Amino acid sequence: MIASKCRIIKLLIFSLIFFSAGAQRARAADEASVPRTAQDEKTVITIEHSQATSYEKNKETGNDTIVLSGAVRISVAKGNTKTTIRAERITYDRKTQMMYASGGVSMEQTGGAAGNSTASASSLMFNTSTLEGVFDDGRIVQTQTDSINLPSGSTLIVASDMFGRSESNTVAFKNGSLTFCDDENPHWHIDATRIWLLPGGEFAFFNALLYVGVVPVLYLPAFYYPKDELIYNPVFGYDVRRGYFIQTTAYLYGRKPLYVPKDTSKKKEESDDSDNLKALFNFIRPSTLKKQKLEGIVLHNLDEDYTGSTANYFKITGDWYSNLGFAAGFEGAFKPNDYITEVTSSVRLAFSNTVFRDSRGSYIPYAASGKKYSDGSNFLGLALPFRYGANFKFTLSKPFSLALSMPLYSDPFITDDFSERNETMDWIGYLTSMGTDTGETKTVNEISSFSWTLASSYSLPSSLFVAPYISSLSVSLNSSVVYSSIVNNSLSSTDKLDTYSPERKFYYPSQITPAAASLSLSGTIFSYPARETNAAKKNAPEVPLIAPDELKTAKEIAEEKAKAEQAAKAAAKADGAAADTADAALAVSDTAQTENSDGTNAEDDAKFFEKALPSLTVPSLSVPAIPGFDYKLTYSLKPSFTSQLAYSSTGLGKPEDFKWDAVRSSMYTFKTPLSIDSAASYGGGFFNLTNGVSYNPVIQRHPYISTDTAKGGYTSQAADSLKVADLKASTQEIVNTNALSVKPFYYIGMFKNTSFTYNSTIKLLRSEFTGDVDNPAWEYHGPDFTDKNSVTAHQLAFTYAMNEGETFSQSLSLSMTLPPQVDEYTGTLSLAFPYTTFSLTTGFKKKSAADDEWERKLVQQTCTLSLFNNTLKFTQSYNYNWDKYRHDALRLSLSWRGLQASYAMSYTKGYDFKNDPSEKGWKVRSEEEFLPYSLSLAYTLPQDTFYFWKNRIKIAPGLSTSIVADLLRPTNSYFLFTPSINFEINKFVKFTFSSTSRNSVLYRYFQKMFGAEGRIPGESNIFIDLLDSFRFDDESKRKSSGFKLQSLNFTFTHDLHDWDFNTTFKVAPRLVTDSGRKHYDFNPYVTVSVVWRPMESMKTKIVDKYGEWELNP
Repeated sequence: MIASKCRIIKLLIFSLIFFSAGAQRARAADEASVPRTAQDEKTVITIEHSQATSYEKNKETGNDTIVLSGAVRISVAKGNTKTTIRAERITYDRKTQMMYASGGVSMEQTGGAAGNSTASASSLMFNTSTLEGVFDDGRIVQTQTDSINLPSGSTLIVASDMFGRSESNTVAFKNGSLTFCDDENPHWHIDATRIWLLPGGEFAFFNALLYVGVVPVLYLPAFYYPKDELIYNPVFGYDVRRGYFIQTTAYLYGRKPLYVPKDTSKKKEESDDSDNLKALFNFIRPSTLKKQKLEGIVLHNLDEDYTGSTANYFKITGDWYSNLGFAAGFEGAFKPNDYITEVTSSVRLAFSNTVFRDSRGSYIPYAASGKKYSDGSNFLGLALPFRYGANFKFTLSKPFSLALSMPLYSDPFITDDFSERNETMDWIGYLTSMGTDTGETKTVNEISSFSWTLASSYSLPSSLFVAPYISSLSVSLNSSVVYSSIVNNSLSSTDKLDTYSPERKFYYPSQITPAAASLSLSGTIFSYPARETNAAKKNAPEVPLIAPDELKTAKEIAEEKAKAEQAAKAAAKADGAAADTADAALAVSDTAQTENSDGTNAEDDAKFFEKALPSLTVPSLSVPAIPGFDYKLTYSLKPSFTSQLAYSSTGLGKPEDFKWDAVRSSMYTFKTPLSIDSAASYGGGFFNLTNGVSYNPVIQRHPYISTDTAKGGYTSQAADSLKVADLKASTQEIVNTNALSVKPFYYIGMFKNTSFTYNSTIKLLRSEFTGDVDNPAWEYHGPDFTDKNSVTAHQLAFTYAMNEGETFSQSLSLSMTLPPQVDEYTGTLSLAFPYTTFSLTTGFKKKSAADDEWERKLVQQTCTLSLFNNTLKFTQSYNYNWDKYRHDALRLSLSWRGLQASYAMSYTKGYDFKNDPSEKGWKVRSEEEFLPYSLSLAYTLPQDTFYFWKNRIKIAPGLSTSIVADLLRPTNSYFLFTPSINFEINKFVKFTFSSTSRNSVLYRYFQKMFGAEGRIPGESNIFIDLLDSFRFDDESKRKSSGFKLQSLNFTFTHDLHDWDFNTTFKVAPRLVTDSGRKHYDFNPYVTVSVVWRPMESMKTKIVDKYGEWELNP
């Protein structure tokens, strides 16, 4: 009760202070803006409609007036703003430029900075010059406003006894009511004695009361939300551990970005109260940045939108926390140009004290002894009376790439203590969060390690390449330092400093990489042809196949005749003498085509053949050009060097114990891989040959190894093992790789994929360490075609393939693994027909390199049949072990739409059921057999949504069920049933339901049929057992039923216009331990909540958490 009164008093004090300051700034803005607006812009008044017009003199002032009556419509245009006024009667004073309207008054304003609005009133007094007005008993409807961040699709509606609009767009309401709900009886509204919508997006209430329906839920004696900003952006708040705080931020360069609320998309039961409070009044936050003008220490928001960037800035910060202490620092970010793309830096110094937790669970700055401890830190062995956090980033993109990142922290907890801060004040979130500590535990997030990194690289521009001898050249140089955190053992356990002090852990450099350099160089030594010519790409002349006249239709003969005539005319123009010969030939041709030797008409014969025989289409064949011989010889060189220094945490009890010269070990690695590759081809894919030789030397050493075990050094034995590991890693290899591919029928489409392939990998030189740490020695091996360690890959394959279109294909593949690798021969036959595919694979292989005995590989056969656009599909697979002449595995499956059935057999050990009380249950057999393994049937309902009643009702049912019969141990058979449904009536109600049930004693209902009655005790009638699962009146029968509910989920949402009524119900068995005894708990998880859509954090939620009720958890 006392805490609630304190909140109201603090709310009243802060609101009155900021309200008075905002009102003064609003008046100053009004006074400063009047003369400028009146002079710079002209007003144009247009009478659009009026039934009667008269001119009169005002009896009191003597001014000339214009009186309009009868469905009057007048437009007033000024600048970009157009105001349309409708009324039954309008009187206009030409001298004062005042307009008086009465009788069904409405005013629509468009084009203004504040957005479009519509106002209605019983009477209106309006100044056409300044666009100021006073409305009596009116109502304003606004689709956009700078004062309030309207929810998407919402409209601001304010009704008032009297309200007025000033020239500077300040709107004041007397006895007003504000809402976003456009119903005649709003579901919620705010009633206030005074409401102000101020320029620049400021917003104020006086004597306000929030109603939900007719129920008042929140009283605000005075509230002012300043959209103007102080230059130092003060933010007040409360944190359960840090206490009350003030955070200030001053931008010396750039400006503050638009406030974006924290993501509240996580689960409602897991969302933080602080996040909910910060989102509570998000609707009064601005949606766009405005231009600002500095007036003293106030940044005044103007009406114009800010279109600049907020990416470049420099700001200073100063924070104070009642429990933790204070911190100060700066932060800057700049993106200068395309060369220097990013420069960011930040430094924060914190003068803090240790925060303890008392016996009540509250966080306080005093230890149990009453003493207050100041925190310190250590930097490079220098003790400092403050904590620090810093970061520096620099990125250079041109002319070379350089990226530097250097974070620095005094302890792993500095960011958790001081980095969570805001620059925009949320008064509602702050005032409603003040109160006593609830005793909740604050989760501590620590930075266990961080790294300093420097990465640089340079690539030679392509314009400088000596093509083709150098095609790419790049150099990179990297460096890094890794800092890790360890426990500070020097802290005393007195007052639990080793538990609460941020100095309980400190950083030390665990690994340093002084330099990691690499070079990449590649190019082409020789290529043939040197340049690709266009002639090589051209196709050879086409050779068409011409059908005889007897096989042509009359239409085709006529077309050829017309072409011949055109060709003859063209030849006649070129050579007049040849024209006669061409005409004569043409006449002979005409006679031959129109009259047969027996005197009959050839056209009649053509018609007969056209009717009797189908038209023969002769394809136009062409001979494509065959690419010639191509050859390319390339090289690649990629040397690299890496050095490292390692430090040990042994012996480091406090930060001062670390010494830079106490290196545990140093190491360097040098690699210079060089490769020369050649590639030859002929006829495109007809012939391809690749060959490569690579030289891969590796040198790895530890020049320094500390043996001082007291300071984390290695023991003598461990040091020797490390040296031996270096010697074994230092190798030299020359490797030759070869690959040959020939496709003899590459230019015959049907046999295009028929091929011979051969590949091998041979180590021409390899080193092997054979010595020890005192007598290092290496043995070098040359190529040995009988040693599998020398010839690491050796394969030959042949594929005979024939494709007939897209539906018919056959292929036979034979592959061989040749000596010195373990011999292996594999053959695969693949056939594809319409609706069917078939494959068969088998082979031979030696058991091992030392064993010359051969064994047969499994015969693996698969077959698929697909019908009706793959809706009906049958799949079969079978494995036969013909080395031991036995079946190995069989699987059959059939699917049709959502129905699936499968049957499996396997060569495995079977089981026998023993009824002996001493060993009751399934006992595995000693012999393996080919036995039925499993049988399953499953069905999944297709995901369809059904619409009814003009698409206003939506129903989406779902079902997934399966029966699995274990044919080895039938008692392990089970049944799953998962139904679901989604039901929705548009803008009224949403309902979802899903459940999962499992029956793991399916065999119990059929055991009598198999002569095994009593093997599983319980009800053997499946229907009675199903009914028993619903016997809530008899707990023993319900528990003994085989149908067990695994989960039950139910959600219900009722649309209450601006509100949502939500209900969730979840049931699932939970294994709990009570007094050392484990049992399943079936208490449900139930939530009931009412949520306001405009402000989702304004809600009431009741939770039944497994039998324990909570309000607004």
